[in-house]
Amino acid sequence: VFPNCERNGKKSLRNDNYRYRKHVKRIWGAMLLSALTEPVIRRGVEEIRSLETPASAEKHVALIKFICRDMEVLRLLAYNPAARIKMRRVENPVLVIPSEDQLARLGRVLMSGPPNINNDFFLVQALTGTRCRELRYALVSDLDVNRKVLIVRETKSGRVEEVHLCDAVLTVLIRRKSLATGRYLFGSSRGDLPIGYPRHAFLKTCERAGVTGITSHAFRRGFATAVVQAPGGTSHDASKLLRHSSIRTTETFYLVATNNRLQQAANAAGQVIAHRLGLDPKGRPYL
Repeated sequence: VFPNCERNGKKSLRNDNYRYRKHVKRIWGAMLLSALTEPVIRRGVEEIRSLETPASAEKHVALIKFICRDMEVLRLLAYNPAARIKMRRVENPVLVIPSEDQLARLGRVLMSGPPNINNDFFLVQALTGTRCRELRYALVSDLDVNRKVLIVRETKSGRVEEVHLCDAVLTVLIRRKSLATGRYLFGSSRGDLPIGYPRHAFLKTCERAGVTGITSHAFRRGFATAVVQAPGGTSHDASKLLRHSSIRTTETFYLVATNNRLQQAANAAGQVIAHRLGLDPKGRPYL
């Protein structure tokens, strides 16, 4: 099944392999295909749901359903034993974005001392909302200074896409281009390779800044929220800048309504309704 997916260009194959090894292979891997009946699949699904968080468990369930469906398509199974197993609805996780204070603290740390590759990497993430993998594999030749865009090739969709750049991030990328010794904007010191995932570097940066509770992916949600909060910004703009295929993905998982934003919206709507009711902004009747 997995080689077939690889030929078809499935993008989540690395995550699927991890989930397969963690539970699917452990529970069903030693069975004959003829033994994969619906009751057997259901018992394994309940075991996974008892061991994992709801969101993680449903990803494993989706994988076994996908594997069984593909095995039926490839004629390895006479029928799909997981076809009638229903996915459980999982509540959306709490969306976290860096607060104004956290961004200020991180900014002071990222811009203290001479520029280095990790600090520049996080600055670009914060200013563009780019995914970590997309930025790691960005080439020096992919930076178009005249058009103010960065071409990204290692995208989630598999399509070549463009990231629009503001002047601040353009300055950072031009600096990385001048310092690059290979073909990657953020190249490794061990040869012509991209840098590794800078998780530990981000944790150390947060520790120095006294910031907790966020990951570098929170920059992506923070960027989307900032687009909507900017004068004239819309969720459609945020969706296009994040390069989502559906605006619902942006609205459901990336836009965060902060307390200040909600208060401003409540004040604006309340003033309109109060005026229509014949009240002044303080709720008193007009004389």
